[in-house]
Amino acid sequence: MMISKAIDSKAIEYLKKFIIVPDVNRKLTEDEWFDLQDQVMDLCTQHVMNQDSDANYLNDIADKLNLYY
Repeated sequence: MMISKAIDSKAIEYLKKFIIVPDVNRKLTEDEWFDLQDQVMDLCTQHVMNQDSDANYLNDIADKLNLYY
């Protein structure tokens, strides 16, 4: 499971503004993958609660990560 296969570089750079993103060119362990998904979902929740316009974009990223797994 590689991040770079699930989401594009624009989404990866966006996530790096908020969380520490593991190396995108190596295969993540299952624990690392689930941790990343949890962090992205937490970001989604924060942005929705703040009625931030980026909430939909974060939700799309989370969906792609979930679908890829």
